[in-house]
Amino acid sequence: MQAFGVDPDTSDPERVIRVVGALAALAVLTLAAHAEDQTTAWGPLIVATCSDALGHRRPGASPSHSDQVEA
Repeated sequence: MQAFGVDPDTSDPERVIRVVGALAALAVLTLAAHAEDQTTAWGPLIVATCSDALGHRRPGASPSHSDQVEA
């Protein structure tokens, strides 16, 4: 968490959740890509997904809202 400048006790809860979500996505997607022998093909998508979770949008990507309900 320190690498992202986040202290779970004092940081904004939205930032903490985004960092934890990005790290969890990185772990799960990396394992899934390896299991499917798709590490090279999925690599850019995994990076984009984790960047999105941190709030860094790709050009042309639709914005998300923290109050948006997802299924």
